[in-house]
Amino acid sequence: MKAVIIDITGRNASQYNPSLCSSLSKYDNLDISLMSPIIPPDHEGYGYIKLIKIIPDSWASKEGKLKFLLRGLEVVLNYFYIFFYVLIHKPDVLHFQWLPLIEFAVGDVWLLKILKVISPNIRLFLTAHNVYPHNLDVRSIDKYKNRFKNIDKYLSGYLVHLNSTKEKLSSEYTISKKKIYVSYHGIYVPEKYEAKINTRKNIKQIIMYGTQNRYKGVDILIEALRLLPKEMLSKSRTLIVGKTDRDIYEDYIDISDSLNIHWINKFVSDEELYKSIGESDLILLPYRRISQSGVLLLALSYRKPILTSDLPSFRETLIGYDDNWFFKSESPQALSEKLSEYLDGRLNVDDMISVINSLNLKYSWDNTAKSTYQAYIGYNI
Repeated sequence: MKAVIIDITGRNASQYNPSLCSSLSKYDNLDISLMSPIIPPDHEGYGYIKLIKIIPDSWASKEGKLKFLLRGLEVVLNYFYIFFYVLIHKPDVLHFQWLPLIEFAVGDVWLLKILKVISPNIRLFLTAHNVYPHNLDVRSIDKYKNRFKNIDKYLSGYLVHLNSTKEKLSSEYTISKKKIYVSYHGIYVPEKYEAKINTRKNIKQIIMYGTQNRYKGVDILIEALRLLPKEMLSKSRTLIVGKTDRDIYEDYIDISDSLNIHWINKFVSDEELYKSIGESDLILLPYRRISQSGVLLLALSYRKPILTSDLPSFRETLIGYDDNWFFKSESPQALSEKLSEYLDGRLNVDDMISVINSLNLKYSWDNTAKSTYQAYIGYNI
């Protein structure tokens, strides 16, 4: 069986694609290749097909109309590339990591339709990393749902990372559950990272990292810190790492010093991020909503205490976590109380780390590859 994993814009370039392809390459009857505009650092054991890349790496943190237009051109050119690849090489499976136009237009529907015309027996899969795009305007939800429903007839199946996402995807888009395969997300392992020992006497560093916007709840964290008793606040230093929505940043930057917050409001390199996480004591995810969090999958690899809101996706990912280790979503008061428990030593950190260690075994890339391969052959438990 010849299968190609396609990441049209290289969104999963750094670890997800190489790790998954490497594990899939262990199946003797599977010829697996990665198609992406970004060359993986090491693709031993699987093939690599380079897509067209227009936008330079130096533009990674840029925004604006020009980048948006160039990205659209890049996607369209790569759709033509995929068309000719399928026409010539006739793969058995195409597995899309993302359909980048579906949020804005119907181009993805036409691509899938044409692929089925030129290769009727091809099996097309899509990994639904989220039920909805993170920043989808509520006014656009109905249009997005209609476009998403229109691709269903051309797809052989969907891969999702959690059972709760499977249920949500099926109900939101009226998709048969038989077409939805659960493939747990593998752990992201930081590269070139050395573990650091906390040298801050009696001070615990709390970190929240990733692009910061309303749904991730950085405002909830800051309001929770405002509620901490002074003696608890003096025991903490909070590090917020990642580009933050302007309105949130402007609302809170003036009080950050008084709350012992150090705010790095920019895109940072992987090396800088890994160092910041490694030097922290507690990882925090106060999200309002999420289908599957790559931030959490990276956090687990550090084997440090993690506190999250009580969202279903977090509860499912952190299977084995005590109910008392979660805090009520969208409640600064609940988070403040949980931080107080941690800062004065009432939270059972040793038991928490024991669960996290077991999850590092559960979310191996070999397990992710196994469930992905089962989807390719049509085996759904």
